[in-house]
Amino acid sequence: MPKIIIIDDNQDLSDTLRKQLSRNLRNLGSDLDVITRLPFKARDQYYAFLDSEDACALILDQRLTDIPLPGGDAVGYQGNDLGIELRKKLKDIPIFVITAYPTDAPGLKESFGDFENIIGRNEFNDNSEQY
Repeated sequence: MPKIIIIDDNQDLSDTLRKQLSRNLRNLGSDLDVITRLPFKARDQYYAFLDSEDACALILDQRLTDIPLPGGDAVGYQGNDLGIELRKKLKDIPIFVITAYPTDAPGLKESFGDFENIIGRNEFNDNSEQY
């Protein structure tokens, strides 16, 4: 079954986002699954994972470097870096970036031109209650 995959270094925030999105999708009559994943240390590990999970859309946290992974350091790349890398091979999968930064900040949308949209974390939380 196709899945929307959330990549985030903060498990609590990604679980909350997963629950909200899953509820909204169910309310809209969708049977898509939503799963979360901590970042991989190496970006090339994503391709096999996304293929095995039948990813149909990705939501990437912009600040993937904030929290160390279990048993190690934080990853050395941000969400937009990962998205740019994945876009090279995954041309048809929608990629969204979620951030705590204001999405109307000058130049932000232009710097994320390879993505379908930038979603403010607060914006998503505010809008989720309407579904």
